[in-house]
Amino acid sequence: MNGIYKTIGFIFMTLFALSNLATSQVNETDEKGRKHGEWVKMYERSTVPRYKGQFEHGEPVGKFVYYYPSSKIQTIIIHNDNSD
Repeated sequence: MNGIYKTIGFIFMTLFALSNLATSQVNETDEKGRKHGEWVKMYERSTVPRYKGQFEHGEPVGKFVYYYPSSKIQTIIIHNDNSD
């Protein structure tokens, strides 16, 4: 019986460590404090994302996906830098 608890504990700790590694690259800022890299903003008091997208030194780039509080996709916006 004791071995089962050790195995379950090991699996839990491994999954926890992996989830921390996977999320450690999200919501980072650059040296000037601007959003940089992958960002995920959650609805307040929820585990549902409000949006997911990429920033380059504070500017949104690429695909942003916005969600309803029900977690269904609300809209997808593609940011490009062809503003010339």
